[in-house]
Formats: sequence, C-alpha cells, structure tokens
Amino acid sequence: MCAAHQRSDSLIGHLRKLRLGCHLPAPKVGRDGHRRIPHLECLERRELLAGDLAITEFMAANGATLLDGDGDTPDWIEIHNASSGQIDLAGWSLTDNAQSLRKWQFPSRALDPGQFLMVFASGKDRGADAGELHTNFQLNADGEYVALVSPAGVVVSEFGSGGSDYPAQVPDISYGVTPAGSRYFMQPTPGAPNGAGQTGWVEELQISAERGFYETPFPVAISTPTPAATILYTTDGRVPTAEHAAVYSEPIMITGTTTLRAVALKQDLIPTAVQTHTYLFPADVLDQDGSGLKCAPWGSHIQNVPQPDWVVDPKIVHHPDPESRLTADDLLAIPTVSLVMDFADMFGRVNPDGTYQNGIYNLGQNEEKATSVELLNPDGSSGFQIDGSVQIVGGTSPSRWYTRKLSMRLKFNDDFGSGDLEYPVYGAGAATSFDTLVLDAHYNNTWSFGQRLDQQIRAQYLRDQYAADLQLAVGGYGPHDDHVHLYIDGIYWGMYRLHERPDDNFAAAYFGGDNDDYDVVKHEPNIVVHGSNEKYLALLAAARANLTEPANYQAVAGLLDMDDFIGYMLINFYGGNTDWAEQNWYATYNRVDPNGRWRFHSWDAEYILQGLLDNVTGKKDIGGPTEIHQNLMANPEYRLRFADHVHKHLFNDGVMTPTAAAALYQVRLDQIDRAVVAESARWGDSNRQIPYTRGVEWVDQRDWLLQEYFPQRTQVVLNQLRSAGLYPAVAAPELSQHGGP
Repeated sequence: MCAAHQRSDSLIGHLRKLRLGCHLPAPKVGRDGHRRIPHLECLERRELLAGDLAITEFMAANGATLLDGDGDTPDWIEIHNASSGQIDLAGWSLTDNAQSLRKWQFPSRALDPGQFLMVFASGKDRGADAGELHTNFQLNADGEYVALVSPAGVVVSEFGSGGSDYPAQVPDISYGVTPAGSRYFMQPTPGAPNGAGQTGWVEELQISAERGFYETPFPVAISTPTPAATILYTTDGRVPTAEHAAVYSEPIMITGTTTLRAVALKQDLIPTAVQTHTYLFPADVLDQDGSGLKCAPWGSHIQNVPQPDWVVDPKIVHHPDPESRLTADDLLAIPTVSLVMDFADMFGRVNPDGTYQNGIYNLGQNEEKATSVELLNPDGSSGFQIDGSVQIVGGTSPSRWYTRKLSMRLKFNDDFGSGDLEYPVYGAGAATSFDTLVLDAHYNNTWSFGQRLDQQIRAQYLRDQYAADLQLAVGGYGPHDDHVHLYIDGIYWGMYRLHERPDDNFAAAYFGGDNDDYDVVKHEPNIVVHGSNEKYLALLAAARANLTEPANYQAVAGLLDMDDFIGYMLINFYGGNTDWAEQNWYATYNRVDPNGRWRFHSWDAEYILQGLLDNVTGKKDIGGPTEIHQNLMANPEYRLRFADHVHKHLFNDGVMTPTAAAALYQVRLDQIDRAVVAESARWGDSNRQIPYTRGVEWVDQRDWLLQEYFPQRTQVVLNQLRSAGLYPAVAAPELSQHGGP
C-alpha cells in the first residue's frame, strides 16, 4: 500500500472513532479508481452553553486528505471545545485578516465538551443550515493569518501572532497545536486530538550528478543543508526506509546503469521528499540478460503462460548487418522514460520460503502501484521527474498467451504524488498539464504478438500513431504521442508510445472548462469514462430519427460537431480501419456549454494501413460512430458536406493525397528509424528463434507502404466513397484564372 493510501486509511480509522456529533459515510472509490475520504455531515445540537474554543489544527494545502460534500478538497480548520461546558457558536467568527475580525461568522451551532468541529475554508460561504460549514475565504499555503474571534471581538486563538503570517504549508500536511507548541503533522487528524507533530522539515536533498546518460563511471555526492540529518539511499527501486536502505556516508561510485533513490531524515522533522535519479549507461544495456533477478514467473496464477524475457538479444547486438545491429547510439535515438519502483510491485518476487509474490505484471489490470517517472532527453535538454502510479491496461493484451510486452497507464494525482504533471511533453500547440499518460506497448501488428504470423511481418509500430496524426492534420483532436525507450528499474523494456488519453482531462485541456464539465464515453454507449452517457444516448436517439427531415438533421447537428465527425470518419475510411467501430473509439461532450457538441477521437487504430483494398465505408456498428454516419447518409446536406471534406483532403495536395499522406508517415518513420532496432533486440525473438529485424521485415513493410500503399490508396478510397454515395462520380470543377498569373 502506498503512503497516501496508508494515510487515508489511518485518517478514516480516526474519524470513525470520533464522538463529535458527525456522521461519516463509508469510504468510496471514484470512477478513476482513486480512494476518496468521505466528508463530514455535522448534526445540529440543541443545548446552548458558553465556554472556551480554540483552533487546534488546519490545512492550507488539502490535496487528498479530506473531501467536502461537493467532492472538492478545500482548505480546512478544526475547532475544539476544550471547556467543561457546551458552547453555542452563534456570534463567533473566523478570519484570515487581522483588520477584519468578523470576516466570516458562525451560525448557531453547539459543541459538547471535548468535541471537535470541522470548517472548510473553501470560499463557498455556507452554514445557514445544519450541513457543512464553509467560510467565505481560503487559506494561503505560502503563509497567512488565521484566527478565531469571540462574540466580544476578542481574538481567542490565532496562527500568525499579531497579524503576521503562519509558516509556509505543505500539501496534505496539517499544522496545529501541541503541548510543546505549534507543529506540522504528517498524519493529519481532522476531528481528533493531534499527535506529537514535527517542528519543521529537513531541507531538500542536493544530488551532485544530474539524471541522464553516461559513458564512464562517476561519483555521486548527496547532501542536505540540515545539520545532523541522516541520508538513506537505495539502488533497487524501493523507497528508502530504515528497514531497507543504506546509510549514506561518502560519495557513491556509479559504474553502470543505476536507479538511485534517497531521502534525508531527522528526529522531530518532516523528512525530505524522496529523490529519484536514473543513470543510464547505454553501452552496458547492450549486455543485459536478467541475471540475478528474483522475480515471480509471469502469470504464476494461471497455467501455460510464457516465462519472463529479460534479455537484450545478443543476436541483434552482434548482428552482421549494420542495418539490423543494435548500438548504444540507437538507445539515444528517441527520449527515454524510466520507471523506478519496488521491483516486486511490478514483477513479483520469489520469497525466502519459495512462495511467489505476484506483481501487477503478473496480475494484469485494475491494480496500480506507486512509481517514480522520469523523462530523459538524449540531447541533454531538461526532462522531468514526478511521482505517480502505474497500472497495466488493455483489452485482451494483458493475456500472456498473446504478448509478453504490456501497455501501462501512468497516473499523476495526490494519492501517489503531488498532482498533475506540468511539462510540455508534446511541444507547442499541445496540452502541458496531464493527470494521465499511456505507455502503449503496440499490440497488434508487432513482432511480440503471439498469435498470427501475418501481424508479425506487418510490424511498423506506427499505425495507431499515424491515425491520430491524420486526425490532427484534418483539424480534429487526436491524442498526441511520441515514441520513447522504456526502462523499468533500469531494465530495458522496449520501444513504447507515450500518448494522451482522450478523457475529461484531455477535453478540458483542448476545449476549455473543467474536467467535471465533460461526459466521456468509449467503445460502446454504456461504457462511461466520466460523467454520464445521457447525452450520448440522446445523440443516438436523434440519429435514429428520419433524417431526411431537416428538423431532425438539425437536432443531430445540435449534439454532434458535424465537421469534426466527418473528418474523424474520413481518416478511418482512408486507413481501412477494420477493428472499429464496434470498439476502439472515444467521444467527449461538454454538458455545461450551450455550444457543446460530441467529438470523436482516434483510439487504438492498429488495424489501419493493412490491405490496399480494405473497405470499411459500409460498416454500421450499433451504438457507435459508424451507425451515426450511416443514418446521417440519408440526409442530402450531410452527403454534400461529406463530399466537401473529401474534396479538401483527397485532392489538390490535401492531407490524404499520395504525396502528402506518405510525407506524414515519413515523419514518424524518421523518428524511429534506429530506435526500432532496440525493439528488435528486446522483443524480436518473442515468437521465433531467429529475431525479426529492422533490416529485413521492418524495411520490407516500410517500402511496401511507401511504394505501393500510399501511391494507390487515395484512388482506391475515392472509388469506395463514390460507390457509397459519399462523393459524386463526376469530379468537382477546378477553378482557374485566365489572362494572368
């Protein structure tokens, strides 16, 4: 269990034991899988007495410790009745301004002797009824003043004496009083007595060598400005603790690929954040063979599954053909993502008694584990490090009889780290804040796919990405992505796609508004990712009316971004996407914006660019975009609008003309031209003794696409669209200027 979940469980346990006139509902798990701490619903008391009150604890940076009734995580203030009598709060006030002592006044509410009361400093200004109390101000984590004021206007409890600021606050760490004075609390206790607390925190660690790529050994020095602090470190992926870490005493010599994690501790102080630095030596990665690993056999819970593959294949490292031979430079051809975590959490471990401890790679989906995530750029530019979680994802792909290379979802939230990733992963024009990213293993049409030879020889590792690129090129909203080399605890794991997930966070980033404004549906009408499917069902109902009637067509247009939809359909028709749309689609909708419309997003399009004559223009998958399209074809305005898009994109150097379509593909080819050799070394031998290589199978498929598929596909699709009634048999007139240039 991660530290955040331990903290949540501890807090829930404290709150359940309280007798403070509050009812605590059972804990809930949200749609995103995150554990939520329930809110307090306080009941009004009727007896009214008088006595002394105090602010005993507050939190000015509530990331995940306590939810209010709206599901938000606002700041909070704890009030305690330390007197021997019951107190009526009528006339009492809370303030964050010493010059405005009556800033927020309590309603009539009673506290028994020893009772605690929680007040959310949310700015929502609520309290007239018997529900939650919310002030009209919020607290400042950088330091501020907060005080409790009696009906007589006397400050009876304050933090920030005389109007000065209380000290800077840390997310999900509270601040309050103890018999020894004011303290920080790593384990907040809203509604319960405070623990011993800490007087401050150990100052941030300083690590002398930057994370990244190295060729020769070097020493790493670790220090903190805090005197007499103890520094602990590990090199096995685990978070350093007193139970499993070395005590730092002198610089550590780094002689090969190493994952270094360090923390500094001191009595009565909050420890530093754990720092994680990956040092990669590409030359020694060429020799990785998995020796010394004590992992559980993959899938030890099921029968007849392949056993682990840890080897960078020496057949590729020493291949006689330089086009297929792996070099250290090939491991620097694209950026690198390094996951550093407890090895057993990912792969399992053989216990001393011979029993197996499964990891998420054994167990498949639905369980997430804490991990550090680093992006290392081979050109030396700044990447990122962030703590988050990792989860195995996919439809049938987690089944080991299909593949031993699995996709993963990275999540960035307060449960496992400090919140969203803030970094321009995809450069200008794309989102810069993410709560999730996908490490896509490439499933179909890969060397590691275990069922069909035809898929293995078609391996390009670009098809899904190319569909998203096409959607972006026609003005739509496909997920951005890039290829990366992936390492797990320093073990090279192959070439992956790091891409966006078109969910509520994605929609808010590109269309505006908040995450909670959006409904997100995927694969079929009843699979709701976020919000509800009410408006999607309304769209389907509108699309099933008689669309030859203009009013019915306009009803669909009021729910569907028509131009975006046509572009989405056209890229799937061009690619011949045969594994769609009974599945493999996402759709988003802004339910609070009057101009909100459903938009579809390319997803898992690994079955495009296969057969030159593949034709999917007649597909009608009930509940999906193809059904909506087929129904819309009854309307002449829709057919004309569709034909306009065809003319724009399949003629006159449009995106799907032969030269332009091939050029867009070539951009991605150039990016992975050498990186794919590392994929060959890692997974090229998954299904045969002689590994697949860049120089033979990958190049053969590349050349067929560039020399056969792209030159002919445009005309093939035009003929299909004409047969479907989506483009006229007579070419559209070309306008030219006469009598001048």
